[in-house]
Amino acid sequence: MSAIGQAYVITSICSQRQPFLSDLYAARCVVNGFKSCDELGLSQTLAFVVMPDHFHWLLILQKEGLDSLVRRLKSSTAIELNRNAGTVGRTVWQTSFHDHAVRYDEDVQAIARYIVANPVRAGLVQKVGSYSYWDACWL
Repeated sequence: MSAIGQAYVITSICSQRQPFLSDLYAARCVVNGFKSCDELGLSQTLAFVVMPDHFHWLLILQKEGLDSLVRRLKSSTAIELNRNAGTVGRTVWQTSFHDHAVRYDEDVQAIARYIVANPVRAGLVQKVGSYSYWDACWL
């Protein structure tokens, strides 16, 4: 059960780990989905990274439940990604997602640094600043 005001790390993976998010348009679609959730007052984004086949999103839950928030994000981005690809009904996301409730004694900024360094650990870039699809509220 999710809790309003709680910080969470969400990880969602593309269907069959397909690299659906590897181009600028697709990555921006997911980023815009995060921003839309924030603008609707559902979340407060602290940090994120959009990888070619998944994303990590550090947020504070503001309204609704976590399941509803992630379902809204995945649905809206799947529709947009399919529209852009000229496909209908292509499964973009795996059904489930992973969530981690950040404990009060965990360092949220350290978690954010770990998230945005994901492209470096994956060997996509040499340094975080060379990767385009990430952000953190502390910048």
